[in-house]
Amino acid sequence: MSHESIPSHPSQEVSRHRVVLVRRRSSRHQTRDAGILRALHLLGHTVFDLDLRRHPDCLVPEPGTAGQCFDHGPVEAVFRRQAPDIVLMADDGLVHSESTSAFFAQHGIVAVALSDDVPGDAAEHGLEALFGDLRSAGLVRPGETLLPRTVLFSGYYGAGNRGDELLLDTLVSHLQDTLPGFHPVVAGSKPAVVEREHGVQSLARADLEAGEEYAERASSLVLGPGGHWHDYSIKLAGGAAGMFRGAHVSPAHMAQLPLLVSAYGGAVHVRGMGVGPLTDPAARAAVNLTGRLARTITVRDHESAGLLEPMSEAWPAAVEVSPDVVYGLTLPAPGTGTVPEALPDRYLAVNLRPWSDHPDRRRELHQILLHAAQDHGLAIVGVPMQSTDEAALRDLAATAEESGSGVAVTVVPAGIDLPGFLEVLRGAEALVAMRLHANLLMHRLRRPAVGLVYDPKVGSHFAELGRSEWALGLAAAGADLRNALDRLLRDGELPPATRALVDGLEERARGELDGLTETLASDPLRIPDPAWVRYPAPAAKKSPSKAPAATTTTATKTPATSETAAPSRPRQPVWRRAARRVYRGVRRRLR
Repeated sequence: MSHESIPSHPSQEVSRHRVVLVRRRSSRHQTRDAGILRALHLLGHTVFDLDLRRHPDCLVPEPGTAGQCFDHGPVEAVFRRQAPDIVLMADDGLVHSESTSAFFAQHGIVAVALSDDVPGDAAEHGLEALFGDLRSAGLVRPGETLLPRTVLFSGYYGAGNRGDELLLDTLVSHLQDTLPGFHPVVAGSKPAVVEREHGVQSLARADLEAGEEYAERASSLVLGPGGHWHDYSIKLAGGAAGMFRGAHVSPAHMAQLPLLVSAYGGAVHVRGMGVGPLTDPAARAAVNLTGRLARTITVRDHESAGLLEPMSEAWPAAVEVSPDVVYGLTLPAPGTGTVPEALPDRYLAVNLRPWSDHPDRRRELHQILLHAAQDHGLAIVGVPMQSTDEAALRDLAATAEESGSGVAVTVVPAGIDLPGFLEVLRGAEALVAMRLHANLLMHRLRRPAVGLVYDPKVGSHFAELGRSEWALGLAAAGADLRNALDRLLRDGELPPATRALVDGLEERARGELDGLTETLASDPLRIPDPAWVRYPAPAAKKSPSKAPAATTTTATKTPATSETAAPSRPRQPVWRRAARRVYRGVRRRLR
């Protein structure tokens, strides 16, 4: 069976479930477990493949024994996001902890432990039979008829940058609420972090083998949002040829998954892309190829759209400018966040990130911030957007101590949750920030900010709000920054015109998210090509043995007996026989 679209109205007799398969790929049953996973996909269940190698702290000592049991705590976000009906414990019959048993009971989740030596009922009698028995016994909710819609997301997710994580959370949360059958899979920087923090299936973006597994059944790929199209690392990637050599950086790397998804027939969508600088011919070649594969393309500002000309004129999709996705994020209500430590009564919030500059220039920037805070009777609270920002903010605190300014500088942890982070911003008199999304969040709170333009995207953000005068280049921050801070701290609130622009951007961003839902819903649903069923692996070779001594035979024909008959075809493993039965049933129902 080749790749084909799935009927939009599958048979009502098919009953599908949300399943978490708990396994360990290094287990002696990894081949069996892979067969179970494949069969689950062919049946049309929505599956989260929970690999314990990726989450070793889910294995805890089992009370009263020398063994281990499974605890869902470290990956609770997976179970809350996935909301499974059934958990298959495929790792050598692994049992679960008491707290996990209580969690499963509370949420109506049934756990089935597979036996050590065979795949248990899930393969012996077929997955359909097992799930049917569970439904008949009233142990699981009735299944759905809806097939999962697998959507891949590719970006710098899981690396601890709050801005990137907000982009992902905005997309996944909106689509989960609006796109029927939505099953997200994230190609990110650190899959374990993505799974723990977002509860979404993830793979390493550079793992092309895993990428192909998911590309095979993906209906869609969303590339971005984020600043992925640039020159910075194209030479490190080995030029445009890095697309085919397994490059881990640059637009050449970001073209690999679109190529795989397109090859298997899925749709590619570029969303909220940041562009520039883009002058290197190899970088432009990689971007040009990706643009030619894309069904839809949006960029985050007009500057990015301009940098794609004139090559974008030959692309099948027009390049459109849309607001930053985070404008569409539903923000937690005031007072819902917890700040990790007591904040000063009055303070200036500051976000700095590492950047290439002379130490004297950085110290000058520190002094301007400290003097402004001192003159206005303010403390300073550092607000890192990524763990790497903490070092830059600690340098500011060190300068304050060395200079004897008397300004108290505290730094909140980079890992503070979003509600707590927003509480810190809400309490500030103003914000001075290098990071784009720190400024964007402050403006969404209708609070004033000064942007330090280490990258053009920061200046573009202030320009779209009509506040370019408040975006200052690092090289010219001196007196201009001090004057801007004095005016900002004196005037306080954002003017009505800026508030109206923020209102409009939020409305447009929500409309863009609804448009993305409609776009993804129009991409054909898909299931993987089960070539492994049609073309079984060859039988294992026999181990070499000593040849028997030669014997003589007569020409007399001897009747065949159980001892003299030619050996029959080896019996296939039980999981493969079950998978074949499952697949035949799927084909009957999907014709």
